[in-house]
Amino acid sequence: MATQTELTGGGFQDSEGNPLEFGYLKMHLSQDCLVSGVGNICSGIDITINLDIDGNAIAGQSVWSNLVMSPQNNFYRVTGYTSEGQKAWGPNNQQVGSGSTFNLDLWVPNTVISWFPEVQQPLLIEIGGVPNDSQTILDFESSDNSVTISNPSGGLVNLQASGGGFQNLIGCNAAGVITADFGLGACIGMYFAQFNSPTTVVGGSPTATEGKSVLMQGQFPSSAGAMEQVFSSTLGILQEWFTKVEIQGTTDSRYYFGLCDQTPISAGAAFYSDTPAANFVGFRFSSTADGADISAICQTSASNQTVVSTSIAALDNIVVLKIVPSGGSVNFYINGTLVATISTNVPSNSLPLASILTADGMDNGSSDQQFAFFYIYELLSN
Repeated sequence: MATQTELTGGGFQDSEGNPLEFGYLKMHLSQDCLVSGVGNICSGIDITINLDIDGNAIAGQSVWSNLVMSPQNNFYRVTGYTSEGQKAWGPNNQQVGSGSTFNLDLWVPNTVISWFPEVQQPLLIEIGGVPNDSQTILDFESSDNSVTISNPSGGLVNLQASGGGFQNLIGCNAAGVITADFGLGACIGMYFAQFNSPTTVVGGSPTATEGKSVLMQGQFPSSAGAMEQVFSSTLGILQEWFTKVEIQGTTDSRYYFGLCDQTPISAGAAFYSDTPAANFVGFRFSSTADGADISAICQTSASNQTVVSTSIAALDNIVVLKIVPSGGSVNFYINGTLVATISTNVPSNSLPLASILTADGMDNGSSDQQFAFFYIYELLSN
């Protein structure tokens, strides 16, 4: 029948050679185990090994050797403390060899003695002190790009809030719009108003599932809708741009939702085209160019345009459209799902931009173009 192994030695000390006098070790078994002929060993109860004035294990303290317990590949998670309870060593994964005694001087920190099949030392992966579901993969991600994650060197993982500094939220909400007036009651830090006089501007009442909206319809032969009256942001300070809209007609219809470098005077003519003469970052639906789906677009001119289909249907689909700049690229989201990433024809980070929502009927009397506007906001790091 197997017996426990007495621990000796250790010589725990600080980097200046001062012993961890009268400190102690906490040993946590990696899993419940069985010692044949003895019984089950419970891993939930930590073992305390006291140290003497020289940082060695005090005589008479024994534990079960990892080599006599099953299943194989079990180990102790060992942490060393000062006499005042300050963590000083580890935690490290260690094993205790078999025999009547085992000298802790033989431990190499975080190195096991026996492993089948032979592998590198396993780590216990935890998040907030709770073991991770997977003990083989730990992947750091920021799904909304609000945190920048990097791996500079030496195993260091750096988490840094994107943009940094103070944040400023500006926007316009249909809940504050009275009839056709985008006045102060609708806008927060954003001067947002109609441009080019849409032919229809009607308030939509809130429902059991949606807030108040404003229905807008373009005119002929130009685009019309709502936009900022001044430039309020750049891609350099923009953290997020998002709006909630519903496209209600796709016959001979075209819509743009995003950021541009045009003014209310020039925007109507510029965006009456599938290739507007403008800098633009955002979403488009064009019945002549986009099939049945919404597209994501970055462009710096009419001839320098990158278009990616989002595969999200345009018609009668209430959507939250979001733009998130990331380095030299722009990520596009619809209803919280990443639908496109564009890294070509992205406007300069220093170019002043204004938000724009447009519609037009392509100079065709059969057009049924109309969209519902719920809100639009920008999160700026300035």
